[in-house]
Amino acid sequence: MRVKRKVLGYIAVSEKNKQLNDMELTALEHACTTVALEIAKQQAVLEASKRLEMDFFDDLLDGSVQVEEVAERRARALGWPVGRPFYVIVAHVDDFEEKSVRAEGEHFAQTVKQRMVRAAEQAIALQLGPGHEQASAVLMRGDSLVCLVPATEGSTQKGVSAARAVQRAIAGVDSKLTVSAGVSGVCKEITKVPSAYREARSAASISRALYGGGGLAHINDVALYALLLESVERPLLDSFCKRVLGPLLEYQEETAVPLIETLETLISCNGSRLKTARKLFIHRNTLAYRLRKAEELLGKGLADSEHLLTLSVALKLQRILSNC
Repeated sequence: MRVKRKVLGYIAVSEKNKQLNDMELTALEHACTTVALEIAKQQAVLEASKRLEMDFFDDLLDGSVQVEEVAERRARALGWPVGRPFYVIVAHVDDFEEKSVRAEGEHFAQTVKQRMVRAAEQAIALQLGPGHEQASAVLMRGDSLVCLVPATEGSTQKGVSAARAVQRAIAGVDSKLTVSAGVSGVCKEITKVPSAYREARSAASISRALYGGGGLAHINDVALYALLLESVERPLLDSFCKRVLGPLLEYQEETAVPLIETLETLISCNGSRLKTARKLFIHRNTLAYRLRKAEELLGKGLADSEHLLTLSVALKLQRILSNC
């Protein structure tokens, strides 16, 4: 069945015992046309609904809808979660332009986006369980999926679990694609969607910078870095990182001794030197030498909690700035 040069499906008829006569073939052609038109009509309705969702979302972002009663009425008509707390999830498809648009063409990319939306809707519905299929919303904005998912107050787990489900669903659509996802804090009003969206988008961007493509972060876990990136000018952040890490970076460039990676690993292992050595696949004596050298270059011991906190912030901030 083809509509506007697009194959929508197939109808198969077995001729094992008898070949179809002309009248039966004509009836089959009419059946194909009828089914194709019905599918095309359903797709047109779905596309119109998605356009209405995007128009409403854009109205929220640009501040055109500020009265909560009006926002709830429009959201309810679209099937969005209303009258309950929810998370906003931003699932950004990493390098989608390069992997799909340039490689396969714009038409193919749009088809993949439609499949990603359907896959994400199904994945979230499974996460929510029976009876909650209409309690969420998924829309495509650029190369990102924006999802509104019912929240459980006092716990971030449901939002993180839903984001992971979306990541897996998109990987199922195209194994070449990875998704960097971010989850907002709990949002209780539809008019607060713009701020929750910014939180989730920031968390997704930071997760990709810190962990590479396919990262995932809740805004609570990266709140400090989101605040710094939003409120402090880039030159000041660069200056802070250079002031704290400058001697380490210079020594590392001259000697190729990976002091930055060593310190990042030490901090991620909560200061355990044994775990750090194992994770880096180096001898404990090698680790001890690197840490003594780092202390010598920094002019402070790594046992100083305030200094270690400053160092931890600078290391993560440096990685974020290098990859954003």
